[in-house]
Amino acid sequence: IDNPDGRGVPVLSASIWLNELRVSGFDNEKGWAASVKGTAKLADFATLNANLSRQTNGFGALDSRLGQRRTSELLSYDLSTNVQLDKFLPARYGWRIPVSVTARSSVTTPKYLPDQGDIRFSDFEDAVRSRDDLSTDDQSQLIQDRLKSVQTIDESFSVNLSNLSKTNSPSKLAQATLDNTSINFVYNTAHNSSPEVIFRDTEDLNASVRYAIQFRNVKTVNPLRFLENVPVLKSVSGLQLGIMPTNIGTNFTAKRNYSESRRRSQGADSVLSPLQQTHNFNYNTSFNIGY
Repeated sequence: IDNPDGRGVPVLSASIWLNELRVSGFDNEKGWAASVKGTAKLADFATLNANLSRQTNGFGALDSRLGQRRTSELLSYDLSTNVQLDKFLPARYGWRIPVSVTARSSVTTPKYLPDQGDIRFSDFEDAVRSRDDLSTDDQSQLIQDRLKSVQTIDESFSVNLSNLSKTNSPSKLAQATLDNTSINFVYNTAHNSSPEVIFRDTEDLNASVRYAIQFRNVKTVNPLRFLENVPVLKSVSGLQLGIMPTNIGTNFTAKRNYSESRRRSQGADSVLSPLQQTHNFNYNTSFNIGY
């Protein structure tokens, strides 16, 4: 093609191929989910909360696509309770003993074996059941061992004693010591296992004791009173100093953290992985005085 200016115009020639990819016979498995919550109040001394949840393979939102649906089963529960143990004692004793206990568990079972691609666990189970060289007990044990190695399990348990204290003691000594002391105690333990780790266990302990006493009627002295008639210096003649401190307090805290874990062996070798452990212990003491 020629232009009036004598230069040519390049011409582009191209071919476009379109391939249409269709999928048929895919697993459109149906799934469901349920959640149950409940609360029970036992008079004025305890409250119990419970939560149970279950989700199955194939569960998803109404507008979810095939790849967005669950490929595992989930079963979890959460239990917590708050108990006022001091309600079992006469009120005149002045005890305050609040205790809370929490237990949680979550078990996830995959549809496919994590290390073998698209092989379902149900296919593995059927293959084991069809073996003639194993007894029924051996077959069940093999399936159970395999199930534990593919599941993800998270479990935790905790106990919390917050601000254990007492008031209204009859004796002067108990009023000055016991009535001014409070105790806190927290205990947590957790267990985890997954296709990557055989187990991961942790244990935390935290305990503290606090003592604080207030002196209400603190006597004071006026050491600069003789300056009240001296010009300029009389402005500091009203300075008063306490004979005793206004408050004294001390706090003792101990913390212990322990964890141990063992990873699963990767590859064809069955060499047991080394045990990994950590252990920490801290102790702190503080003292304060207000004067």
